Amino acid sequence: MRINTSNLFTSFVLFSALLIGCSNGTLTELNGPSQTEDRSDLVSYENSLYSIEYPSSWEFLEEQSGTGGPATGIRTDFYNFSVDSPSCPDDVIHIAIQTGGWWDATFFNDFDKMVRSDYMYAGSDPQLGKWSGELVETNIGGYDAYQVDSLGWEVGCTSKDYIVETNSEGHYMTIEISAGNDPSNEDVINQILNSLQFKK
Repeated sequence: MRINTSNLFTSFVLFSALLIGCSNGTLTELNGPSQTEDRSDLVSYENSLYSIEYPSSWEFLEEQSGTGGPATGIRTDFYNFSVDSPSCPDDVIHIAIQTGGWWDATFFNDFDKMVRSDYMYAGSDPQLGKWSGELVETNIGGYDAYQVDSLGWEVGCTSKDYIVETNSEGHYMTIEISAGNDPSNEDVINQILNSLQFKK
């Protein structure tokens, strides 16, 4: 009996391709979409000034701050770990948003001057209660913002903090971010900040 080696070789190639295709399909399904691509686990938080989305497994705390008048605002903390402990787990993320900041227009004519003023900004020399580090112009929620290294307090975790101009009347908000060293932290933080929407 004569075996057709050409047909045998063709069948082997097709069978091998089928095995590889099934294997790839299984691997893709096991890995699944990344956490930052899946928005099903996000929940919305909303107050009178803004809305934001954060993972449903996180905690949040809202409290009134300030002493009344235009300086009265809302501080809201979103976190997967508390940052009150001196330890800092690699995957810790804590985002604190403080609204209600304001300044006198007779002293500061615009947002840039306020941020860079001696009263608010300490430059490269950290000072308690002053913003310090390099000022990096950016944009959050469609509004002008600056990134700084510190907003005047430390929690033992690497930080990336922001001052955001919320309207042209001198109001601003601060965003304090404390995070560990997990490489995925930045993706989660960016996803949350990109969901921030201000109310007109």
